[in-house]
Amino acid sequence: MVERLQKPLIPLCVVDLDGTLLTGNSMKFLMLWLPKELWRKRMPLKAAQASYWIALRGARLVSHRRMKWHLARIANRSLSDNDWNRFAASLLQAVNPTVMAHIASHKSKGACICVASAAMTEYVEPFSSMAGIDKQLSTPFTERYSDYTELRGIRKLQAIHNLLASGIYRVSCFLTDHSDDLPTAAAYPAETLLVNPSAASAARFAEAGITNRLL
Repeated sequence: MVERLQKPLIPLCVVDLDGTLLTGNSMKFLMLWLPKELWRKRMPLKAAQASYWIALRGARLVSHRRMKWHLARIANRSLSDNDWNRFAASLLQAVNPTVMAHIASHKSKGACICVASAAMTEYVEPFSSMAGIDKQLSTPFTERYSDYTELRGIRKLQAIHNLLASGIYRVSCFLTDHSDDLPTAAAYPAETLLVNPSAASAARFAEAGITNRLL
């Protein structure tokens, strides 16, 4: 009997969004954009509600997660898909050209590119499509705050492992700037490249023996 040849695994290049593929933080961009967009849509009460939660977070009276959930709830009840698409398109201006060139090089060699981010699915999904990225893993909205789970830390690693469970991918590169991603970096140290990490994040990565840098 002739044994069936096993297909080679497809390289999977995973890239963080905020501070890695983007030179800034998409949540901060959203915090500036959302109240203005709601005013533009003649929704002053919604704009005030968004500004209220942003102010509470600025005063450190609520957690980042709680503010983010409230902003997502306000936005999802007020914005159209076209509104989200316009915000996603604005993020293209903040793309780090060096990181984009690096993942484009991987894609030209047959890799599947995947953004993995704690950012909101509402804009990560259209942004990824616009940027020519194949897959995205992000934080979906839930109606109950208690169910709202950001895709960061060990949860990001678990989501990547869920992709690998299909049996068609292998991680070929992982790009990140933040030590929140240490679980994934520790699982794939040889494939990890750091992108402009802060001194604190660089020190935490170094403690884990991860020092290779793209930038």
